Amino acid sequence: MDETELRAHIVRRLAQGVPENDVILEVSRRAGIPWPEAEALVSDTAAYEEPAISRRQFPLLALLSVTSVIGGLVLAGSSTIAFLSPLLAARASRGAPDLLDPAILLLWVTTHLEYLGGIVLGAAMIAGGLFGLGKAGVYLFAR
Repeated sequence: MDETELRAHIVRRLAQGVPENDVILEVSRRAGIPWPEAEALVSDTAAYEEPAISRRQFPLLALLSVTSVIGGLVLAGSSTIAFLSPLLAARASRGAPDLLDPAILLLWVTTHLEYLGGIVLGAAMIAGGLFGLGKAGVYLFAR
């Protein structure tokens, strides 16, 4: 097996998500070279071909990122609605307690803390999904 075929095999296996040590073992056995040389070849190939490896992984990464963004939007949106609906209902009804009173506001917020957690978690999912999509997209358009 010549070096070009070996490098193509390394890129293919790394793009499939195979652990680097397993790829090193395969290269060492196929090419009949010692572990340190195979390790150097795999790490050099991985560093040089990182855009190509990421480009092959893009569909999965994009799917996970978009799913995270959509899930975050649903979670943050539903939590915001659940958090604000009692406030809006109380303001619309006449004779409701004044929610701007600090004691009532503190009681209302503490009884609805799980919705604040959902809002924060949803925002984090959106941010993480957009970050992952951006990172995957950089390699898609590289080279």
